Amino acid sequence: MRMVDTLAPSIVALDLMMPRRDGFSVLRALRSDGRIATLPVIVVTAILGLSERPCATELGAADYVTKPFKLEDLLQRIAALLPADQRPPGHARPEAPPQPQAP
Repeated sequence: MRMVDTLAPSIVALDLMMPRRDGFSVLRALRSDGRIATLPVIVVTAILGLSERPCATELGAADYVTKPFKLEDLLQRIAALLPADQRPPGHARPEAPPQPQAP
């Protein structure tokens, strides 16, 4: 939490399995802090259980990535969550698929 205060990141990649604290408790703390409650958080984990993803979503995670993953995939997910003026060149937000037209 101190690093979030010090660095003021635009997004956080959070592992669920950490040595001192589990990622869910960190996510709860981030969401309870009014200053950073809307900070996008991508949960990164090796846990493949069925309950972790819904729990992370309920706690406000913006995305959920399981290990192993390709770095480019994670970078694309990060870029998609960043405001347009903070995205790296070549990482546009994915467009929504076109909606079907009424006949």
